[in-house]
Amino acid sequence: MVEQSGSSHNIASQNGENMGDTNQISDRLNAELEVFRRELKELKRENEERIRCECISNAAMNEALRQNHPDDEINRFLGSIGCSLDVDRIYIFEDDFEKNEVSNTYEWCAENVNPEISNLQDIPRVAVNWWYEQFDKGKDIHIPVLEAIRETEPLTYSYLAPQGIHSLIAKRLTDGDKVIGFFGVDNPKIELMADISAFLNTLSNFISALIQNRNIVRSQEAQYVAELEKKNEELNKALHKAEAAEREAAQLAEYRNTMITVTHEALHSGMWNIDFDERGEMESVQWSQEFRRMIGYENTEDFPDKLESWTDRIHPDDRKFVMKEYHSTIADYENKKSYDVEYRLLTKCGEWRWFHTMGRLIRRDDGKPRQFIGIFVDITDRHNQTALLAEALEEAKEANAAKSDFLSNMSHDIRTPMNAIIGMTAIAADHIDDKERIQDCLHKIGLSGKHLLGLINDVLDMAKIESGKMTLRMEELSLQETMDAACDITRVQIKEKAQRFDILVSNILCENVYCDSVRLNQILLNLLSNAIKFTPEKGAVTVKLWQEESPKGEEFVLTHFVVTDTGIGMSPEFQKTIFEAFTREDAKRVRKTQGTGLGMAITKRIIDSMGGTIVVESELDKGTSFHVTLDLRRFMDSMHEMHLPPWSILVVDDNEDVCLAVAESLRELGAIPQWCCDGHTALEKVIDAHRSGEDFFAIVADYRMPGMSGIETVKRMRSLLGDKTPIVMFSAYDWSDIREDAEKAGISGFIPKPLFKSTLYHELRRFAPDAGELEDEEQIQEEVRLNGMHILLAEDNDINAEIAVMILEENGARADRAEDGAVAVKTFEKSKPGTYDAILMDLRMPNMDGLEATRAIRALSREDAGKIPIIAMTADAFSEDAQKCLEAGMNAHLPKPIDIDILKHTLLKFTNS
Repeated sequence: MVEQSGSSHNIASQNGENMGDTNQISDRLNAELEVFRRELKELKRENEERIRCECISNAAMNEALRQNHPDDEINRFLGSIGCSLDVDRIYIFEDDFEKNEVSNTYEWCAENVNPEISNLQDIPRVAVNWWYEQFDKGKDIHIPVLEAIRETEPLTYSYLAPQGIHSLIAKRLTDGDKVIGFFGVDNPKIELMADISAFLNTLSNFISALIQNRNIVRSQEAQYVAELEKKNEELNKALHKAEAAEREAAQLAEYRNTMITVTHEALHSGMWNIDFDERGEMESVQWSQEFRRMIGYENTEDFPDKLESWTDRIHPDDRKFVMKEYHSTIADYENKKSYDVEYRLLTKCGEWRWFHTMGRLIRRDDGKPRQFIGIFVDITDRHNQTALLAEALEEAKEANAAKSDFLSNMSHDIRTPMNAIIGMTAIAADHIDDKERIQDCLHKIGLSGKHLLGLINDVLDMAKIESGKMTLRMEELSLQETMDAACDITRVQIKEKAQRFDILVSNILCENVYCDSVRLNQILLNLLSNAIKFTPEKGAVTVKLWQEESPKGEEFVLTHFVVTDTGIGMSPEFQKTIFEAFTREDAKRVRKTQGTGLGMAITKRIIDSMGGTIVVESELDKGTSFHVTLDLRRFMDSMHEMHLPPWSILVVDDNEDVCLAVAESLRELGAIPQWCCDGHTALEKVIDAHRSGEDFFAIVADYRMPGMSGIETVKRMRSLLGDKTPIVMFSAYDWSDIREDAEKAGISGFIPKPLFKSTLYHELRRFAPDAGELEDEEQIQEEVRLNGMHILLAEDNDINAEIAVMILEENGARADRAEDGAVAVKTFEKSKPGTYDAILMDLRMPNMDGLEATRAIRALSREDAGKIPIIAMTADAFSEDAQKCLEAGMNAHLPKPIDIDILKHTLLKFTNS
């Protein structure tokens, strides 16, 4: 008011000079002063009313924004639908018409299913043109089998396949007549797709309505935010005007305090106010009641109006930074610095909560601080959400890296049998006129192909392995065939590195057991592959197999597999983590060795699921040994007991353990064995026996021995004995590599290691006087095993049907083909009882699938409908598929590609032929 009075005085002086009358000047001055007071009072009233209305408006907008958001409604809705449909994923894609792109905007995933939403942003619309062509025609997207569109829709396939999708349903979303996107589900159960599709039809309009409602809310939010910003700008202007008015009149101080209070109430936050004296020293501190309540205090007694009340509760890790920003803001006389910080405060209940604090410093004309006001906003939820998003992003990155590592590991595992297939194919091509060599190559190609098929099944079943839900398919298994297959596949790698390969089999109580053959193969090949890979050239790899009585009882046999190498070994630290996924020893000596560290983790999980154990022993630069033990159920087969006459047989091998194991097997077969560990001793024994007139009936010698080799030993024996004594060579190396030298030396036969008792029996039995007659009888019996059978084949694929009919007819059977399940049911129903001996049933067929056809046949009112063998012959190869077949009424399940021998064995088993 001092400045105002001075101004009035100047005006009065000027008027006095013009009029020259002091009384008139005084009257006019009083009148003008009264007018000014009335104007100032009216301005105050108008400002108070305007700010009151603005605060009420802001409060209403904030209240609207605090309601349940449509995004939450959509996500909650998708979660409910996804759980009820028991699918892997349910999602919504929306169009960006300006960019001509589509993006995944909402997603719900089942447990253990990786989210894909971050990978499915800004997808070119051309990638889903096919989808929109269907939508424009009023149709939906149904993909029961993803592989079916690999050729017809390669672009769509390239987006879907990496997501682990094998089937899906997608429905369009519309706004009036306009398609605005689509929603769908991944991996619905195929048998429920029609029901799920019908159910999703009822949701289409509802989801479209949710999207439209969300768009309206977003538009309103944008409008609210714009209005709030505009009003905040106006509030700032009002604040400046209030500060100016304060310099003019003390009455405006009350208005300023009111403005701070209503702004605080509108924002639902806590505030502070610090006043400074004319010297710039802090004079008083005020904390709003709302701020106190935010951190758990009710009054000034609990939380006094002192700066220390706040500073003492700042987190120790944040205090230095916060106070530096506080003091530097006060010291910034040019007002270029703003106070804007985030930090943690300790609440009364002992919880650390995150706050965002913004402040503004008001200065006097001389630059000294007058007032520091600001706002506290609790951002704990937002900060936690940001942390969760960052964690989710990191997990997604790790998941992508894990996928890359997994694919790299699968590439290695797949190339192992592929290497054998390619190598054997090349050998066969080079010896096209050598029938025996061709047969040997084809046999090994078949073994590698079967292993490759097993790997493919493993890749498809990988999710179950990692989640601990792996299913084992227990079946009859020959340990001899399993070991042969594993050794045949790895011999190529052994040869490339010129390594010594020994296989020791001893004390086998039961060769045929129940086990998951694919999983056991995977265990052996992982161990062998690692041994070969981490063993230098000319090193040694040894496989040992033996059995003992099981603590689980007579029905089981405790089986030991040991793979030992002379490789680089492992550090004690790495041995503790070797069975963890994606772990490799970080050392220069292994960095050039390919691999991801996934193989041993999978091996451990398979062994655990079988109830077995695996133990590793290793020492740096001295090699590694893995010892696997499995309790396997015995298979009591109907094979005749193996028995040899009391033949005198000499065993020669430089490994004493091998000699003892082979001699024990021969003794159990009824033969009379002798053994020695070098060629010179063997010659001496042969000479002594020959001189005494008691020549050995047969000699079994190893190919590779130090000093006098097996080939040289055989040559010298032949020069002494002539051709009458059978001399059989055995070796862990490929027969094709040693065949030429062995035949020149005069061997009578070859036995590949491992030397099982059955292997020895069948090879030596060939030299019995009646061996030729037995072989002829077995051959004749094999040729007529399917003669007279009449088979009904249900197969929709022409090529597969042609192959199956040819196999059956070449083996003496007659086959009638039905193009789908419905035709198969009609054909069987019209036939006379007893017309067909068995039905081979594909699963995936149009009109009626194999499961439906089987149920329909079993339900027919004719005597043979419930008795005729129905055998699934399908590419659905998992254990769950086999279980579904049995539940539908089938007798057996054969996965494609079909093994001819298994097919014939199965037909004979169920037709009692």
